[in-house]
Amino acid sequence: MLTLQLRDMEKNGLIEREETNDNPKRVLYYLTDLGESFVPILKSLEKWGNAYISQQEEELKRL
Repeated sequence: MLTLQLRDMEKNGLIEREETNDNPKRVLYYLTDLGESFVPILKSLEKWGNAYISQQEEELKRL
């Protein structure tokens, strides 16, 4: 499943894939400029999620 998601992200231009010549071979993934442009959106979602969790925890304390 992870491999399919990574392939989709690569196909959509969000990440780049690089195979190394190491033994054993490794595969590295990097964000493209398009992928990097999505980082602020993810950080906003994280901020919202943390605020929501804090609010829920405060409401549970009042019960």
